[in-house]
Amino acid sequence: MSFGECSKQGKPHLCFHRVYNRADEANMEQYNTNNVAKVRCLGNSSLAREHMVNQLLVGSSDRQVLRNQMRRGSNECSLEVLVEGQRPGATGGDLEEGTAGVLTSAHWTVSFRKPDPGCPALLPGLPPRASLPRPPGRLDPGHVCTLQMGVGDFISGRDRHRGESVQGSGGRRGGEEREQWEGCRARVGGIQAAVGGSRFLSFTIDANLATDPRFLTFLGSPKLRTLARGLSPAYLRFGGTKTDFLIFDPKKEPTFEEKSYWQSQGNQDICKSGSIPSDVEKRLQLEWPFQEQLLFREQYQKKFKNSTYSRSSVDMLYSFANCSGLDLIFGLNALLRTADLHWNSSNAQVLLDYCSSKGYNISWELGNEPNSFRKKAGIFIDGLQLGEDFIELHKLLGKSAFKNAKLYGPDVGQPRGKTVKMLKSFLKAGGEVIDSVTWHHYYLNGRIATKEDFLNPDVLDTFILSVQKIFQVVEETRPHKKVWLGETSSAYGGGAPLLSNTFAAGFMWLDKLGLSARMGIEVVMRQVFFGAGNYHLVDENFEPLPDYWLSLLFKKLVGTNVLMASVKGPDRSKLRVYLHCTNINHPRYKEGDLTLYALNLHNVTKRLQLPYHLFDKQVDKYLIKPSGPDGLLSKSVQLNGQTLKMVDNQTLPALTEKPLRPGSSLGLPAFSYGFFVIRNAKVAACI
Repeated sequence: MSFGECSKQGKPHLCFHRVYNRADEANMEQYNTNNVAKVRCLGNSSLAREHMVNQLLVGSSDRQVLRNQMRRGSNECSLEVLVEGQRPGATGGDLEEGTAGVLTSAHWTVSFRKPDPGCPALLPGLPPRASLPRPPGRLDPGHVCTLQMGVGDFISGRDRHRGESVQGSGGRRGGEEREQWEGCRARVGGIQAAVGGSRFLSFTIDANLATDPRFLTFLGSPKLRTLARGLSPAYLRFGGTKTDFLIFDPKKEPTFEEKSYWQSQGNQDICKSGSIPSDVEKRLQLEWPFQEQLLFREQYQKKFKNSTYSRSSVDMLYSFANCSGLDLIFGLNALLRTADLHWNSSNAQVLLDYCSSKGYNISWELGNEPNSFRKKAGIFIDGLQLGEDFIELHKLLGKSAFKNAKLYGPDVGQPRGKTVKMLKSFLKAGGEVIDSVTWHHYYLNGRIATKEDFLNPDVLDTFILSVQKIFQVVEETRPHKKVWLGETSSAYGGGAPLLSNTFAAGFMWLDKLGLSARMGIEVVMRQVFFGAGNYHLVDENFEPLPDYWLSLLFKKLVGTNVLMASVKGPDRSKLRVYLHCTNINHPRYKEGDLTLYALNLHNVTKRLQLPYHLFDKQVDKYLIKPSGPDGLLSKSVQLNGQTLKMVDNQTLPALTEKPLRPGSSLGLPAFSYGFFVIRNAKVAACI
């Protein structure tokens, strides 16, 4: 039965058939026009967007049809379902016999788990099966490993009246670069995931800033606090390698710089305080490059020394967090050990007592990347012992003013062999006492990373496998625990010089935020807000870098409900799109609006066209491009053609949108990224 024969039945209908190679347009075209043995028509079905999902592939007979159509023994494990029909042009609703309208379509991709030969356990780009939302219909979850769905009318790349694909080929015509068009597939019928509220994007201050506590005085800068406040609400994690080499000394006197700062504030409200004394700030900024070199040398040589910090240091850190609207998470030293390698909690107890006396509201961690303790300190702690240590800390908190405080851990590194083993044993032994599972991720070694690495979609995709490994461990041991990315950036070792602090780093950062939200990571903590290295959001002169502005836009525009979006077209890994409900705290937007954010790694302009039911909506564009002659390596950015910079030390600039005419395509120039807010979309999942 062909599509033509199916449509002649005179009833509202949905048809599906097997497409053996969905990347091969000629093959698809052949199957659309020729007779196909396994075509099935479902009569009297509605094409209303809200109901389409529930009318497909329900019941055991349909499930069996799918299984029968799989080619056993091959490496091909996906089945594409092509749904076509006539939709009334203006008002939508059910099809009626004889009604003229626009030919529309929707695609499903269904993949089967083993023992189907050659079927991967998971396909890239989607969360583990256990964390997927329940599939529509009654597909047996024991046989489904991924279910990727897009619902909508594909107008771009498709003639509206004939339903034919129009493929952009790049190249040039008439001396001008041809723009390539892609169809954007967006599922807007339900929520795929929900991130950890408005604190999904959070950030860190590395504990190495306290190696010499004088430099914590930087945190008193009103400009730095203004920038931090712009990203609030958020968690502020104080942690990193030096966490396990810092010892609290309540008797230690403040440094001259700290004392000068506190004296300059007098008795006024500390959150409305003045600047760091100018002579102190200038001296610290002059000395900071030398301090950075000392920290890098210590890191590369892996010869770490203990340092002490005072009550003043704790006060400075807490004041910065509290006055900036941030929730402080403080990492405790896990390398303080007894002779039998149990954690020595005495110093932690002293710190808890002090923080309690000040009425501080703090959450806690214990240790940083315990999988590397042997390299850093010559001490091996297994997951079982670490779990017992967390139980001990949990008991301490329960006996203090922090009995309701949150505890996070174990902050392991990348999920490789021994690290995965440690995480499993830790979660079995002590996972019950933590509120979220934390782990760390970096794409690259900062010492050898290249610009090409930062623009390589294969590098970006490595994050997917790491997330899947973490979720698999958590699902096997503590299936109801939330997962946080407790420390992350582009490249480890302080970042990649002249890369991690440039516009080019934004591709990694925005893609990681999108994938994390889609795959169910609840919180992502960016390393670092301010401090040593090349991956900071704010530089040593308190000037915001490209990733700061990207983070600020994300905070203002992106809401917590995550929807599904994907691109239809060749080489889709270079045009990456993500879809959320819009942040309704933005005064311009309201419930039901959508925020699409995208990055274009192609060297040509790409244009996205929205699905038909969103085609007439007004869209606000927020396009980010590098500013100045350095191109991708620029340390400043433009938003819709205007260079972003602070108005003054206490005022951030307006993030001004560029409204597009209804029906306009969403253009992304080569090597750019941006946000598109679809206004008045009235998406049920966002209301």
